[in-house]
Amino acid sequence: MWARGYGYRLFWVAALAWAAVLFYFSSQPSFSQPLHFSFGDKIAHALAFGLLSVLVAFARLPYQFGTIKRVLIVTTLVAAYGLVDEF
Repeated sequence: MWARGYGYRLFWVAALAWAAVLFYFSSQPSFSQPLHFSFGDKIAHALAFGLLSVLVAFARLPYQFGTIKRVLIVTTLVAAYGLVDEF
């Protein structure tokens, strides 16, 4: 219930801070892979962008949207950020 009041701003701040952390680490030219096995980078990406998705989902998206619509909006926003960050 508190996320509908002022608490949602905390989620936006956390989401923007995490997006900044992701941007910083993705812009490093020689950043070593945190998980040392063949597809560890894929798992690291899934965890990092999954956390960003959770933060954005709690950051006061209108509650009148149905669950499917909320998931599509969050997925679109985070995927768009990932594309912009990649290029």
